[in-house]
Amino acid sequence: MKNVMITDDGQEVLIDLEAFAFGPTECDLAKTAAEASMGMLSERDYAAFAGSYGYDVTWSGWSVLQAIQQVKMVSWLSQNVDHSATPRTSAVNTTSGSAHCAPAG
Repeated sequence: MKNVMITDDGQEVLIDLEAFAFGPTECDLAKTAAEASMGMLSERDYAAFAGSYGYDVTWSGWSVLQAIQQVKMVSWLSQNVDHSATPRTSAVNTTSGSAHCAPAG
């Protein structure tokens, strides 16, 4: 599990809580679906993920959740621009949704 860190004494600690949701299924799945829509996860892998979960969040209201996730991603990226910005800018530029971004300057 990628959201667990093992301490020196072998205890598991849950980390990266921005990918964790306690609420509607759509809130829990929106981050993964947004990553798939941006090419960060293959269509095949997303289909397997949604199939295993038993729910696909990309329903008729998906465009709203997708836009929210994109704002969250850009907000996070802007806070971390000093840390290897080139790969992140590349990922943002490959957005296949309605919003397309380009580096400033």
